[in-house]
Amino acid sequence: MIVRNSGSDDVGTTKRREVVFENLTDVIDECRRLTVVGYHHVGQWNLGQICQHLAAGMDQSIDGFKDPAPFWMPIAKPLIRMLVLPTILKGGVIKMKASAPKSTLPSANADDEIRLAELEQAIARISDENVEFVESPIFGKLTTEEWRKFHLWHCQHHMSFLIPANKR
Repeated sequence: MIVRNSGSDDVGTTKRREVVFENLTDVIDECRRLTVVGYHHVGQWNLGQICQHLAAGMDQSIDGFKDPAPFWMPIAKPLIRMLVLPTILKGGVIKMKASAPKSTLPSANADDEIRLAELEQAIARISDENVEFVESPIFGKLTTEEWRKFHLWHCQHHMSFLIPANKR
């Protein structure tokens, strides 16, 4: 895992950090570390909320997505896939902002340890060798490996908003 301060200043004066996970085990390890050392967040969500959001996305990529796609998505999907997916699969940074689907929004009082356990379960599900993913409402059909890379990228994005307490 690589962690360093980012050059961007997305929220006020505190900067996000750059987080690069090599695998999904790194995600769990970093979440556990943050529960021990403490953290502050430069975005809107704490660790529990981020874990809840990530787990919901992972689960829906297997069980099916709950929110209807916008009416324009069938037209935009090929363009989004062509322009955005390659960057995500390489672990790159996407500068545009997007709203999370309502069904993946976390509760206001998400407990770190409880939601971390949910994320661990979701990661176990997407890591299963027999997992079958549904079609992405944004990118279309993805391979198992592409889905896992997407989820790893999604974890990196959200974890970059959490700054370990000793880095303040």
